[in-house]
Amino acid sequence: MKKESRIIGFDDGPFTFDKEGKKHRAENVPVAGVVMRGADYVEGILVTSVAVDGGDATQKIADAVNASRFKEQIRAILVNGGAVGGFNVVDIGILNQETGIPVITITRDRPDFAAIEDALKKHFLDWSKRLVVLKKHRLTEIRTMGGSLFVKYTGIQKSEAQEIISFATKRGNMPECLRIAHLVASALVRGESYGNA
Repeated sequence: MKKESRIIGFDDGPFTFDKEGKKHRAENVPVAGVVMRGADYVEGILVTSVAVDGGDATQKIADAVNASRFKEQIRAILVNGGAVGGFNVVDIGILNQETGIPVITITRDRPDFAAIEDALKKHFLDWSKRLVVLKKHRLTEIRTMGGSLFVKYTGIQKSEAQEIISFATKRGNMPECLRIAHLVASALVRGESYGNA
């Protein structure tokens, strides 16, 4: 894949719980998608929203990509983590099928599936369904100049996923499209960007 290939990275904005930790102050959270050529040139930004802890993330991201004027040029979809908006899980297999574009999820830390299972059991009747989607596809560690990332991918080989992450990263180990998507999504919620991807 060429270093100037267009990729899109998606990340969600922040959200909070009420004092009892039961209800969300917002029912939906914005999700920003940043279209870039490599790690240097932003071509466009997509914005959608998903239900906090809902089940619409896969379709909302697919719809945003499919409706975009950039769709035919995008060579990979990157998602920061396996879920957005809390536990609104992204099924990367379905996202790949719906868009026809390879998908990669990226996390800095190895997911603790035992802790995730405990959290899901406490809050969701359909916890086992969400866990199955999160565990689907093999978790792979990819080493970068800035350290290690843990990824899942579909529609491409490991070597291609590693190549995409490499040319999409300017400094550190997080692809630039995800870093910027995080900044955009947080600014949509708070009025200015906050935190790191």
